[in-house]
Amino acid sequence: MLAKVIFGDSEEVLKSFSDNSIHLIVTSPPYYTMRNQMKWNNYEEYLEKMRRIFVECFRILRPGRVCIVNVCDYLVDGTKYPIPADFIRMLISIGFKYEDDIIWVKPLGVGKNSGSGKRAGNFIKFGFPLYFKPNNRYEHILIFRKGKLDFSQFQYKEKIDYREFKKYLSDVWEFPTVIKNQWNVNKKHVAEFPEKLPYLCISLYSLRNEIVLDPFLGSGTTMKVAKMLGRSCIGIEINREYEDMIKQKIGFGQKSLNFDVEYEIVSSSGNNVSDFSARGL
Repeated sequence: MLAKVIFGDSEEVLKSFSDNSIHLIVTSPPYYTMRNQMKWNNYEEYLEKMRRIFVECFRILRPGRVCIVNVCDYLVDGTKYPIPADFIRMLISIGFKYEDDIIWVKPLGVGKNSGSGKRAGNFIKFGFPLYFKPNNRYEHILIFRKGKLDFSQFQYKEKIDYREFKKYLSDVWEFPTVIKNQWNVNKKHVAEFPEKLPYLCISLYSLRNEIVLDPFLGSGTTMKVAKMLGRSCIGIEINREYEDMIKQKIGFGQKSLNFDVEYEIVSSSGNNVSDFSARGL
């Protein structure tokens, strides 16, 4: 099993991957403006960059397999950007089949210190109906498929107990957000998603020993969960400052009693960024 982190720009790194080499993509793209850490000249520039990256994702994903994108509307200076709707249109135009929109509902009170969690403030303060704007409590987990899956290639030997997922059989999933400062107090990631999100996605949309890709790895949550579930995982991250956090989260170099994990952390400027079909994965 392989856990490989590549530091670089996903658009460039993904060009080195072979066609049809990835079994599942699970990711949460950077927010537009990334809470003032990432700037774009305009929203259209942001969408175009995302489009170029997901063109590569479509190419490297195996036929019939799934790309899962966690996004939400984003509020900047009073303007709300319809990112989920734009991502749906974008990925359909690339060639993906839009399959599902799962709504992740967060607990009451989440986001109360952010702009999206304080939208009802003026209504509460003044009580005037036209002031009303709802606080945001949900995000989208968008499911896209590349073509049609040929089930005849499987022998159905690997099954999971549906009772474990009984709470998640509808298109509304409820679970908490991540606990802040859990991994690194000084360099905490500003937009970590909780382990439950990749746990459900990886469990329900892939098999053991397959390859999961997160082209926006962030703090490393997708890789941590993929390893726990017996999948190889490749993560691409543009911000090298997250390296220590990722290593800590995935247990870099630690031995497992259940399986051997081969760890690699490389830079896209190095000599070791190659396609993964060559490894026989």
